[in-house]
Amino acid sequence: MGLTDQEILSVLKQTTIFGAIQDEALAGLLPDIEVHTVSTGDAVVKEGDTGDSLFVIASGRVRVDQDRRTMRELG
Repeated sequence: MGLTDQEILSVLKQTTIFGAIQDEALAGLLPDIEVHTVSTGDAVVKEGDTGDSLFVIASGRVRVDQDRRTMRELG
């Protein structure tokens, strides 16, 4: 299930980093945004991966693990 452009903009507006940006400017980012659905237990990124993306969690929670220990939970 994909998100509409309006839903994506709404999610971005709720974040600290994008919240103050005008809708028209945020809309310019839409062509570069990829929406992914991740199943429970799937890795989003792994230690050592190249950092070339910014992730915004639209719903749910993710766990940050290091050496099989949970360091933080984000949502």
